[in-house]
Amino acid sequence: MVLRVRRACDVISEDTDMGWIVRALLIAGAVVASWFVARDALNFHVTSFVAALSLFVCLVALLAFWPTIVRFFRDLIGMDKPK
Repeated sequence: MVLRVRRACDVISEDTDMGWIVRALLIAGAVVASWFVARDALNFHVTSFVAALSLFVCLVALLAFWPTIVRFFRDLIGMDKPK
């Protein structure tokens, strides 16, 4: 019987839904970080992670407040008013 030791990076690198989400956020964070920091700078990876974390927080906030946002814009354009 062969036992396989798994590392944390193996879990993210597998083709799971969470892996795809993390990969997309990290790529988007790298793109945003490259607007402000050179890719060969020593702090690029830290800046990239902070940008990815900020994007994740914005995404969670958008999903959490989605009903309120929709209600605000419906009230703003007057879709809920009776004719």
